[in-house]
Amino acid sequence: MSVSSKTTVPADMIALAGDAFVKEAVQRLNLTTQISVREQHAMAQTIYRGVNKSRIWEALAARNENRPMDKAPVLMTALIRPDDEVAIEEVLVDHGCEDDAIFLEYAFFRLVGRDPELAERARLQAALGAGEIDRHQAVLEIINIARAEGRNPIVAQINGDQPFSLVSAERQERQVLVKRLSPREYLIAEGGLQGGTLQDEGIQLHGGLALIGPKRPLKAGTWRLKIDWSQDADAAILIEVTANAGAEKILQVELAGTTLCNLEFRVKPEHMISEVLIHGLRKGQAEHWIVRPREVSLAWVAE
Repeated sequence: MSVSSKTTVPADMIALAGDAFVKEAVQRLNLTTQISVREQHAMAQTIYRGVNKSRIWEALAARNENRPMDKAPVLMTALIRPDDEVAIEEVLVDHGCEDDAIFLEYAFFRLVGRDPELAERARLQAALGAGEIDRHQAVLEIINIARAEGRNPIVAQINGDQPFSLVSAERQERQVLVKRLSPREYLIAEGGLQGGTLQDEGIQLHGGLALIGPKRPLKAGTWRLKIDWSQDADAAILIEVTANAGAEKILQVELAGTTLCNLEFRVKPEHMISEVLIHGLRKGQAEHWIVRPREVSLAWVAE
């Protein structure tokens, strides 16, 4: 399929049912590793609610090309859910270094909110002992168990080489996508860094989609997006807030130069999965496209 044809829905897909249409679109645009089954379901539900299939196709085509969506929003905005804790993967896997049972109990407590059942403990402990999986893979399995029970844990990874101390996790309606911990160290939500490379002086962008998150349900109501971002005076980024894998756009704004701002938007119950996307638009006069985000976070404000 040529690049130009990606802007129009293929004729042989128009008559497909919502679920089949989304699945076929994801396959044709080579997005099977980027768009989860859960997101595909959310997009199919927007079709059944009346969103045109061309809107879904355009959203997926934009993701395929790492560019913002061209069209203006048609609907304003997530399942009503409280926020779950942010867990640090390195802290999880290092807990109980010599005892897999202690590690499993801690991981289940942090991610599922309960002790592991006997069968769960036995299966995972046996797999760990036999070397069939490592602790990172065990964490992924426990996350799947948590999501099957209706929870949405976020597991973040530490990027950097300096030690740090995590005092406590926050159980308020707040989600951190990027947090600068030191001049050479960032806390970035799982899967958040897309088109960027960590450097000693900051994050080097390569154009297109740079950061994304949290890709999960947000509680209905007003949310505040905090952007504390340092970059060249002539550099520019584009901030998007979308729902259901880009099928519905909630907010879009371009920011040039160093910025500290709070942007508010409304989330509605019909948005199953919401995410913030940051695109690099222009690198400015600097030789290298280096940005130094101090914080990008979401906080719930009111109903």
